[in-house]
Amino acid sequence: MKKLFFIFILLLFISSCGSSFGATGNIYLGFAGDVGYYDFDKQEFIEKKWTSVSASGLYDDFDISWDNKKILLTMDVNGTFNFDERRYVLRKIEDSFKKKDLDEDGKNLIDNTYEWGDISYLTARISPDEKYLALEAQYFSDLPMTIIDTKTGKEVSQWEVEGVSFLKYGTPTWTLDNSVYFKIGTGLYKSSPSDGYKSAPKVLDISGASYVSVKPQTELEIR
Repeated sequence: MKKLFFIFILLLFISSCGSSFGATGNIYLGFAGDVGYYDFDKQEFIEKKWTSVSASGLYDDFDISWDNKKILLTMDVNGTFNFDERRYVLRKIEDSFKKKDLDEDGKNLIDNTYEWGDISYLTARISPDEKYLALEAQYFSDLPMTIIDTKTGKEVSQWEVEGVSFLKYGTPTWTLDNSVYFKIGTGLYKSSPSDGYKSAPKVLDISGASYVSVKPQTELEIR
């Protein structure tokens, strides 16, 4: 009952905001292990599209493509604990997310693995052109901020700042021009496709900020 009441109040707020500002597309909601979405165009709420890792032990995380039509899922390779590789799959949002369907129905647009020692969870963000994944740094596996090629699963670039704990790295954020921004300690860094993501200069000091996100207008927002 509490879950339904919470979602009802949240949807009233979302619906009123969407109507006021002419919002389109979907907004995704995670609650108690379930992930659903609200479709602004159809004024329709799908309460449970799939179950997240906290309840099923299958999916690590998810990300939505920039065209709002596909979903990136990260997970264990074999459905059991595997400490050296993670699987990532890109599918159309309307397709099934059941493990059997991911393995057998042939609808995966991208299906690959990334290998890294002691990795047991993967947070990935897909680029607008869907050619790259930006991986969030990981403290327990000593994984730096990393960009990989979606087709090969191979690393394109990695960055870390000496003396800064991986706990102080932020979730990477893409912009429409396929540049990626990420927080390390008190600095904001940027890497772009102009040099094949080979460099990542510090572009701003953001002392006191917790995270970086992108507004719909593709402007950076720092909080």
